[in-house]
Amino acid sequence: MSTNNLLNTLEFQIAFGAVRHFGRNLYTTNPPAIAELVANAWDAYARKCDLCYTSNSLLIVDNGIGMNDEEFQKRYATSGKPKDTNIRKPTDMLLRPYMGKKGIGKFSAFSLADEFILFTKSESDNAWKKIKLNKQLLEIDDAKVNIPVEHINLLEELETKFNYKFDDILTGTIIYFPKLKREITKSTLDSLNKLLSQRFSITTILNDGNFTVQLIHNDEKTAVDFSKHFFYEKIENVHYFGVEKTWVKSLFPNAPDKYLIKEDNFSKDISGWVASVEIPADLKVSDEVAIRGISIYVNGKLVDEDILRNSKKDRIADAYIIGEVNADYIAALDEDVVLSSREGLFLDAPEVCELKDYLENIKKNIVASWDDMRADRDLSKQEYITRVIEKPENKKYYEKLNETSQKRFNKYAQRLFDQPGINIDKQEKLADLLFSALIQIVNNEEFQKLLDQESIDDQKLIDYISTIFNLNEINHSLRLRDSVKGKLAVIAKLKEFMDKNEVESAFEELLAKNPWLINPHWENHRTIYTQQWYEYLGIDNSDPERLRTDIILEVSDERMPIIVELKREKKTQYSAPDAVDAQTQIFKYRRAICKKYQETEGLVCEPSDIKAYFICGTKALQLLHQNVADISLLQTNGITVVSYETMIATAKRILEVMFETDLDDV
Repeated sequence: MSTNNLLNTLEFQIAFGAVRHFGRNLYTTNPPAIAELVANAWDAYARKCDLCYTSNSLLIVDNGIGMNDEEFQKRYATSGKPKDTNIRKPTDMLLRPYMGKKGIGKFSAFSLADEFILFTKSESDNAWKKIKLNKQLLEIDDAKVNIPVEHINLLEELETKFNYKFDDILTGTIIYFPKLKREITKSTLDSLNKLLSQRFSITTILNDGNFTVQLIHNDEKTAVDFSKHFFYEKIENVHYFGVEKTWVKSLFPNAPDKYLIKEDNFSKDISGWVASVEIPADLKVSDEVAIRGISIYVNGKLVDEDILRNSKKDRIADAYIIGEVNADYIAALDEDVVLSSREGLFLDAPEVCELKDYLENIKKNIVASWDDMRADRDLSKQEYITRVIEKPENKKYYEKLNETSQKRFNKYAQRLFDQPGINIDKQEKLADLLFSALIQIVNNEEFQKLLDQESIDDQKLIDYISTIFNLNEINHSLRLRDSVKGKLAVIAKLKEFMDKNEVESAFEELLAKNPWLINPHWENHRTIYTQQWYEYLGIDNSDPERLRTDIILEVSDERMPIIVELKREKKTQYSAPDAVDAQTQIFKYRRAICKKYQETEGLVCEPSDIKAYFICGTKALQLLHQNVADISLLQTNGITVVSYETMIATAKRILEVMFETDLDDV
């Protein structure tokens, strides 16, 4: 095709609406679709590719070789046929091996917008060739469609809209999207930057040394950093192949030398690494997007985001493991193993299966040594553990562990609490909750090691007995401490109910489960009878005006059940409890209990033998005491009256005496 005659029509071969399969569904988000077009700029030997955008429009400019008329027709307008990979190479540039055999990458533009305008100019052109493509035109059910080609010298409209100068763009390709399907906002800048760099192999880009990409928005320019991917500083356990250790160390400066492990070489020429990061959040691009898995690059471009995507899932490992593999041999295969959907490699292809199995084995090697590596980390990298062991009530127990036991404690804590998706505060709560249990487990292991000693002289025997005694004392102390903490949590919950004016059923449930609040001797209770046990007691409660009691419980320290009647504390409208009603309903249940015990056990008792408690708030109790007859009625009938506040104060005081400690220190 002569360059002297202007190309006026481009015969687009669309294979009876093939764009319906290749275009709009190729990508569902902006970054990968944009990256595909940036990759085309790389293939075209561009030295730079600028991405200029507003909220709803995008301009992609590269200064590559552009397309002459013949290339425009045979390369760009033809799809689905074996691709000619012999690209014109500038004499002053290194070879950039081409990737892709179907020529469908250009259709990724339809993932961004329903319409776009393309300009291209080669060194043999005097003007820019311009075509406009839209999805309606390309969905025509014909084999070919003719697209008009314009020829223009100036790009003033684009210069004005994006405030961009084309003075140094003598050749290249420009793609303009007047209206994007999904807006690009300033907040997506960082995500786009990270994802764009991740679409290209660092090794290829750095070795070429002649390719830059800029994101331009309102005169603000951000260069995409191709020297490293955003998560490199968080890499800590690296298994590498096909590269030198010095290169790996330079790429991952924060990874301990001990955990830079060389793997056996693959049967084919590949290079790269598989590694784990400190926490899953290190792989987050944004709140909605994270990258993970082992990526495969061919000729410098991403062809599969996770080659192990269909392998057996490991919820924890999959959240931490990342990898990058350069596998250029794939481009030389007779069969194109890149899926037409652009979702990755055809995993059933024998050459891909072999690579997948090799990388699967490396992943297993990482997982096998992972727990030891993470437990061996400096505590500063395990903040949730540090925050727990630095608490005064925990620190004294942790510091009594020897160095080996401390390391074992850290290892167990990491295995238990280092879970993907759990934030640092939740990790800390879990670690705090099970701190005592872990200390006791570690101490018991140390205790067992001492018992396993076969021959001990007299002095060592005395030392071992002393150590065993100390370990038992520590474990006993921790059990007592946890018992106190558990009771304090119950007391705090009761106080919370009072402050929030909680419904009466909440008080009933809490006191029924923790009768020691009422009487510290009622530590062990066997059976609780609440209101659903009326039938058991033989009481008819069908009357809507019936009286009812709140709790009937059995405790190990009492021969007969105990009746507990509650009146919740109210913030307003205080009134004295009705002593007559309280005495009447308590008597009713005392009599029912006596009758039941006589029928079932032949035990004869008097209603007065059944202990009864009436519990209310301080203000209600004060009003009750103001009426001497009411308080006397309850006391005469053997009904103990107590306030919630007194109950709480008594419980705390008893705990302090029992455990010989100030509860503020627990």
